[in-house]
Parts: sequence; C-alpha cells; structure tokens
Amino acid sequence: MLAALAALTLSMSAQATHHTFSVQGEHFMLDGKPFLIRSGEIHYPRIPHQYWRSRLKMAKAMGLNTICTYVFWNLHEPTEGKWDFQGDNDLGQFIKIAGEEGLFVIVRPGPYICTEWDLGGFPAWLLKDRSMTIRSNDAKFLKITETYMKKVGDVIKPYLMKNGGPIIMAQVENEYGSYGSDHVYMAAIRDMMKRSGFDCTLFTSDGPSQSMLKGGTLPDLTPTINFGGGAPNAFAELAKFRTGVPRMIGEFWAGWFDHWGKQHAGSNIQNNVKDMEWCLENGVSFNVYMFHGGTNFGFMQGSNGGSNDYNVDITSYDYDSALNESGRVTPKYMAFRDTIAKATGEKLPEIPAMPAPITIAKTKLTQSSPLRSSLPTPVKSESVKTFEDLDQSYGIVLYRTTLPTAGKQTLTFDKLHDYAIVLVDGVNQGVLDRRKQERTITIEVPKAGATLDVMVESLSRVNFGGLIPTERKGLQGSVKLGTTELKNWEHYRLPLSAPPKNLSPVAIALKEPLWYFGDLEVSEPGDTFLDLRNFTKGFVWVNGKNLGRFWRIGPQQTLYLPGVWLNKGKNKIVVLEDSGKVKNPTIEGLNEPILDEVAIDYSRLLRKPGQDLNLTGLKPTKSGSLPEGTKAQTVMLDNPVDARYFCLEALNSQGGDQWTALAELWILDENGNEIPRTDFKVLYADSEEINGENGSAANLIDLQPTTIWHTQWQGAKAAKHPHSVVLDLGKSYKVGGVKLLPRQEGANGRIKDFNFYFSQSPFKGI
Repeated sequence: MLAALAALTLSMSAQATHHTFSVQGEHFMLDGKPFLIRSGEIHYPRIPHQYWRSRLKMAKAMGLNTICTYVFWNLHEPTEGKWDFQGDNDLGQFIKIAGEEGLFVIVRPGPYICTEWDLGGFPAWLLKDRSMTIRSNDAKFLKITETYMKKVGDVIKPYLMKNGGPIIMAQVENEYGSYGSDHVYMAAIRDMMKRSGFDCTLFTSDGPSQSMLKGGTLPDLTPTINFGGGAPNAFAELAKFRTGVPRMIGEFWAGWFDHWGKQHAGSNIQNNVKDMEWCLENGVSFNVYMFHGGTNFGFMQGSNGGSNDYNVDITSYDYDSALNESGRVTPKYMAFRDTIAKATGEKLPEIPAMPAPITIAKTKLTQSSPLRSSLPTPVKSESVKTFEDLDQSYGIVLYRTTLPTAGKQTLTFDKLHDYAIVLVDGVNQGVLDRRKQERTITIEVPKAGATLDVMVESLSRVNFGGLIPTERKGLQGSVKLGTTELKNWEHYRLPLSAPPKNLSPVAIALKEPLWYFGDLEVSEPGDTFLDLRNFTKGFVWVNGKNLGRFWRIGPQQTLYLPGVWLNKGKNKIVVLEDSGKVKNPTIEGLNEPILDEVAIDYSRLLRKPGQDLNLTGLKPTKSGSLPEGTKAQTVMLDNPVDARYFCLEALNSQGGDQWTALAELWILDENGNEIPRTDFKVLYADSEEINGENGSAANLIDLQPTTIWHTQWQGAKAAKHPHSVVLDLGKSYKVGGVKLLPRQEGANGRIKDFNFYFSQSPFKGI
C-alpha cells in the first residue's frame, strides 16, 4: 500500500491536466488510485502576493503535494456589500499559482476560521445588529453568510478539479465541535456551500474527542481531526466515533502562536517527525499547520479569552513553522523534507534559493505630531457607543465628555475593550488594560467642567470560544465618576486605516499618542526586520503599508518588512507611538527577527535596581499560619508595638506552589481597628508580575479586592519563597495586628505560613 501511495506523485498543471478526486471507503482516490494527502497550510493574505510563487515552490520542495488555505471573510468584505479580491486578497490567483506549481488545493471558507485572526475571520460589521447572532442558525446570519459563500464560490469555481483546476476538497465551517453541537446549523452551512458551487469533496475538522466529533461533523461529511501530538491515540478516538473513512490530520500542529507579554511558543521537532513518520507508514493523510505562517499585518491578529481572561496575539505568525515568517528554511523544514523523502522514496525538487535579508542603518525620527491634533467631526450621543455602532472596525475611538466636579476621584467603566489612555484637560492620568482586567482609575480633576478624553484602542477581537457573538470594541454600558454616570459623549473615529497624508511636525512634549515620521534610506531593497525596542507600543507604516503592532513587552521586538514593499532610496516611515515622547526614537533594520524577548518594564516594579531586603538577625514580631479560603484573616500581635515600617514575609503557599498572592492588607491599632491607609506606601516587593497581569504590590492598599499582589510567574525564572513586601505607614503607630484578604479568584499563591516584622526605622537593603 505504501509503495502505491508513494508512487502517486504530482506532475500536473491545473491548466493542462484533468484529474478526478473522490472518497472511497477508507481512501482518498486520485484518478482512481489511493492517494495520500501531504498538505501544508499557507494563508494568502499573510504573505505579500509577490511572494506566493516562491513560498509554494518551497512547499513542493519539502515534499508536499497539496496546499490548504482558509478564506478570510473580513478581508474580502470589510464593509457590507463592498468586496475585495485584489492584490494580497486575490484568492483565485493564489489557487491558480498553486496549481501551476504542481500542488493540489484545499479551501476552508468557514465562515468561521479561527486562525488567530480578528473575530475568527468574521467581519466586525456583523456585530452592529444586536438582533442577530453570528455563528448560529439565525436566519438573518445565514442569509448574509450565503451572500459571502456565493461570492467565494464564484471565485473558486474555475479552479475546481471538475473544471481542470487543483481544488480537491473544501471544509464545512471550522472546529464547530469546540463551540457547539447544532447539526441544523452545520447542515445549513453544508447546503449553502453546495448551492454556492463548492462541487468537490466536503469535510469537517475537529479535535479528537467524542464530544467534539459528535458536535462538529455530519454523517455525509468526511471527518478529519486536529492535534499536535500522539497520532496513534488521536486516531483511536476517531475510530471509536466512525470507521470506514479516510484518516487525515486536518491540522497537524507543528508549532504554536504567541501572545503579547508571554514567552515565544514552539514545538519539538523530534516529536513532530515521529507523528509524520507514523502517518506516512500507516497511510494517514496530514495537513501541516502551519507550513508557513507569515504575518498578521495591520489590525488582523486575534486573541483568546473567556469572561475573566484576555490574551492578545502578536503581529508575527511565525508559528515556529517549517518556513519562518519571512519564508526561509528552518531546521524543522529540513527534518520534514528528509522524513518525506525517506518514507516515499521520491526525488524532491531542489530547495529554491532565497536572497539574504538586508540591514537598514539606524534612522532617528526627529519629527512628531500629536494624534489628537487633527480630529474628525464627532458623533454625539447621550451614552457611549461601540466601534461597531460607529461603523468602525479597528483603530482608536476617542471618547470625550466633561467632568462635573473637581478633586481626586475614581473613574469606573462598566466594560472597556480593550486598551484606554485616560486624559483630563490633556494631562495623562494613566492606562487601563483589558488584559489585566482593569476598569477603574483614580484621576485628578482640576476643576468642574474639565474635559475627559478616553482614547480606546481595539487590541483585537477574540477568535475562539463563546465570546465571539458579543465581542464588540470600545466602551460599553456606563461610565461613572464616583457614583455619577457621565453622559453627553462625543466620539471621534480614528480607524488608522492610513496615517494622515500631510503630517506637520509639532515640537511639544506629550504623554499621549504621537505620530513619528521620517525617511528610511535603502540602497537595495530586500526583506528586513525593523527593530522597535526604542519605542513602547503602537503601529508602523512603511510606504503606506501597515506592518502591524509592536509592543515592548515582547516577545516580539521586530516587525517584518517585506522587500517588495521597499523602494530604492527614500522610503516614508510613520510610527504611531502610544506612550508619547520617547527618549531615543531611533529605528533600524536587522537581518534577523527578534521573536523571543519578553521585556520587563523595571520602572513599574517597586523593587528598584540594587535593592535587596535583608532581614538577617531580625526576630519576627509575629509568626503563624493562615487557614485556606477567601475570608479576610485577622492576626493580632502578642503585644502591641510602636512602628512605622512593616514587612510581610510569606514562607510558603496553601497549594505548595512557588508564588505569593494577596488582595488587600490592613494594619490594625492596639484596639483592633483599621488604621487609615491614606499615608501608607508600598516601598518594596521582592517580586511582582507586571506583564502577564497587574500583579503590582501597590494593589495591597488600593481598596479593590479584585486586584492583587502576585509574584512573578511569567518570563524569566520565577522567584521562589520566601516572598516579602514592605510598607511605610507614613508615621509611627501603636500597632496591634494585621488583617489580610486572600485573593478572591484563583487559588494559587494564597499564603500559608508567614512572618511579620515591625520597625521604627527602614529595613536594611531598601
């Protein structure tokens, strides 16, 4: 059998050779003979169209015989009724080139595609109609979806195998078993695909579990399974569900994606090869996801999240794939190529040569202009509107109103998606970040009638899970100053589809978003990687092309700039920098990317360089243990003490993990009453998690039980017990005890054994 499968190789041209493809029992059949699909996933909009052919040649040279791609609804219909199948969105041309390069094609039109892409590929404008539920059997949704499917059907019809083209299969929906089990909905998508011209083998793709397979496929569709390891066990699960069908890995996860602020992901080459060998030895088809990932240019990266978490994908979709982000061969590529060549005995094409990336000399962007310097006509309403209500999909919306009273006050947002810079009369009050579940901020209002500006950026829409139908952007619900709801809002739409055409430099130091602009000099165009480590957060445009988001938190520190987007000589570069003025706005092009550097913003840590608390020789004022649970615990001292400084030393945790987490901390007087914390200050913490969440030790005295001090768990090797935090009470008090509120959500880090230290003078080392 293996010899027969190996002998069936491709020498076809989509224009010259007609083939037949079908499913017969346990086999895919090509021209009446069993056919093993060796596919790799490539997504046409993640690669400049000028590079499509070279990437497809690379696929052929690795030993693949098929290419698989999603279809991206939100790119093809960015505004309802306005279609785009040109340039990097030219699906038909991509399929045509694949056929010319001797590759068959699998298309996955969704309508939901996941793929770490904003809203899983759904256009954001679908969310404006709150009477409609996307990804459901809702009649309104199905009607709109069929219009989309017919448009895609018109594009792919000439490339169907029955018409002499390379398309062998099309997928119905995508991993629906991970979302629901509505077979009526799945049948509706299947039937509309048939009506729309998808006259080819139809299949589904789901995780290898009984519930996912039962919910995600239909009796007349070929089920494939998605996973990243353990092929024999996965196919044993498929066999429990259905037999007598071809076996295929719909997505063979040979890599993984990254989130901002978290470590670079990847996969083990040896384990990947082991699964690929098993497939080749056992006649199992596969689709390597991703063979070549490419880039989430512009605003297209997605995010993952549930009701209490939110993680944003980075711009790079390198995916630790066989071909890296810029289309160059990796050790994984060579391992896969060797595996396929050995198993099949085929003589594979030579690997095409790739020009080396270039470097670009350091360029200082000396000109800047405030984003707020040129605002459009606002949309006015009594209450806040979402991006979708404003017919805006991406970018920033500036929300403006006036504040009724002066003084230090708390601003609370009912729902904020996703990242907000808050200004009062132009003075930056701070940032709120949905990733850290931040919805309140203390602001200084200089006078009644002061202007409040809330600049809200869409970081990306969730692309997986139950939030998709309601994943709207901007402010939602109420905004309150203290207990007073703010009304009468102006909405300034800043979609950032392109930088302003005529930027004028303004010499002013601002702590708010600025445009930086200038020229990059290039002697000979070529691929390069722009180093953004001198900037903080924002977007970059080169010659009008949006390279995507950069963010100093990492792990990605460079943005891929394709050589085909560069000109010889001067190239216009524009950087939108969220944080305002930066010390050294210098940028350069590197000849390799930086995708695995998680940066810690040490300025946000309470522990400053050189500080190291030293409790040697000190006897604890009180030692003890706390019970497990979420109730506040009061610990009274054996005898009251006079003290200004307090140190909590957590010796271990209830669950035995290496972290410490605590929600609130009060110091009690000799009568057990809470001492007002007005003058309290957190001086020091040995460890804080400030990237993965808002785990600042300052949260211990912020009156918010939902915020916590959490020691570092992300990035470099996390510190182990004991963990310490030091407070300055502002003046000396007669102290009788301490009250501690454990974290209310999540169990890790809750303190078990502790030491308290009190002192009239600062502790050594801080």
